[in-house]
Amino acid sequence: MFYVSTFGGSASAWFAMAMSLHPRIVCFHGSRSLPPAPPGELADLTPEEYARGLHHMFAACRRTTLFGAIHGFEGLSAKAAFEAEKGAFVALVRHPVRRIHSLFHTYAATVENYAWTGDDPYSPLRGARWQDVEPTVTRDGIGLHPIAERFHQLCHGTVSGDVACIAALPFEDVLVQERLTTDPEYFARAFRRLVAPFHRAQALAYAVEPDPDYLAAVFAAGRDNVRVGLHDPTEDIFAAWPPLFRTIFVLCLKANGGAGAFEAYHRIGYRLPAELYNVDYARTARGLWAGVLGRIEAQRLDDSAYAPTPPEED
Repeated sequence: MFYVSTFGGSASAWFAMAMSLHPRIVCFHGSRSLPPAPPGELADLTPEEYARGLHHMFAACRRTTLFGAIHGFEGLSAKAAFEAEKGAFVALVRHPVRRIHSLFHTYAATVENYAWTGDDPYSPLRGARWQDVEPTVTRDGIGLHPIAERFHQLCHGTVSGDVACIAALPFEDVLVQERLTTDPEYFARAFRRLVAPFHRAQALAYAVEPDPDYLAAVFAAGRDNVRVGLHDPTEDIFAAWPPLFRTIFVLCLKANGGAGAFEAYHRIGYRLPAELYNVDYARTARGLWAGVLGRIEAQRLDDSAYAPTPPEED
């Protein structure tokens, strides 16, 4: 069996579909139960139970069908379980700014009375009706409006999972979404990595290969959940975030190693927005929050003041 760890917003549904197009593979998506079921209908399994369950299905099919899954257990939580069953464990990442933008786009569509203009899901946050989305200081600390809190959860889930997986896995076991969905040769290498443990152990009753007809079917199938505007330059997406959201992202980078988080993303070829290279990650979180609260109060109506300087062309 195999497992692909990802926080979502990374073409995970497309990848599950693409793997399942192969006649010898079934890839489940977004499930922690076997069989997969809507949330609450069946009890969640532990990673160990899930890995064993996939192995039992493989054996019950007389080793003719390989089972795997993606986007259920986050970070490295399923790594030991799948490796104990002699399966493959890899991660799927996407540029964090684009991924968080995609995830927030999906979330915003579910918020009642939250209607944005054009393709800018942040536009309501710039209006007077949504000024209460800004953080508030209380005796217990800093409180966030539910919309800002959700953005924080998306940032934290994305960055913490990415940094942990990039640090723990070999380079070839960190799949890059931007290449996986556009480059058939890269996809084929990822495919072979997932089935390699079974070929080495001679556990498969039939050879499982990404032949040309299969690859053609994968890249002719199209994409689900593609949202407009998500191909804008990363710098433009980051600049469109409200100041509070940009600070939340900074805090998540800081919480996951600061400069170490940058190094993790650099390792797989991602460059973060230029503004972030000038942040002092030695500052405390309290100092960063105080800074953003002060800027919001001083320039509440001038969002353009926080736009980062575009990087120089390479």
